[in-house]
Amino acid sequence: MLGKENNHIVEKVKSFCESISHKFGVDIFDVQFRKEHSGYTLRVFLDKEGLTLDECSAFSKELSKWLDDEDILSFSYNLEVSSPGLNRPIRKLQDFEKYSGRKCKVELLKKDAEGRKHFTGYIKGVDGETVLLDLKKEVVSISYSDIKKANLEFEF
Repeated sequence: MLGKENNHIVEKVKSFCESISHKFGVDIFDVQFRKEHSGYTLRVFLDKEGLTLDECSAFSKELSKWLDDEDILSFSYNLEVSSPGLNRPIRKLQDFEKYSGRKCKVELLKKDAEGRKHFTGYIKGVDGETVLLDLKKEVVSISYSDIKKANLEFEF
């Protein structure tokens, strides 16, 4: 039941979510649809500084009504609407600009010239296609195309 149909469902849900996101003052971070041990789960991740549970709930209610009206999913599923979390993935070059000054972890596709593959530091900024990361003892320049994975790191 997944596969191509899954992509169609995700794209249709994402399109609707993006069309109503301005009403809630949020960005759509991601939409996922998966079969899990408890059944099918449709997850929508909203992005907004200071996102509240009430905002997620209001968005969920509108999305749920639309899903019922459009009858996109003809089988039972769980709907989850939340934020991507404190240690959210950084997926676009623009995200590094957006979160400048914040702590993050970066994993490279392969080791750099000094044999390092993992970095934890503060995003200093972006220069063209290069991410500047302050490691306290040094500032490293990392080509965006060399980054395999990056996440914000929450500081207590």
